[in-house]
Amino acid sequence: MMASRLCEQRKERYRLLKPDVFSSDMHLRNVSGEQSIKTLSGDIDVRLAWTATSPEFDLETFSGDVKTGR
Repeated sequence: MMASRLCEQRKERYRLLKPDVFSSDMHLRNVSGEQSIKTLSGDIDVRLAWTATSPEFDLETFSGDVKTGR
């Protein structure tokens, strides 16, 4: 029972992608799950994995463009 719980905690920890950069473009491919992506003046381009069924996004940029797709 303890090993199963530890495995679930590890899955939960690695499911969230959370890059936060200052002035760079973000190009992410084959993502799924929860995403929190921030950049100050760069573009954000996120392409989902074909297996992603219900991703959640928090995408923030001050002066860049945001693109999403598969």
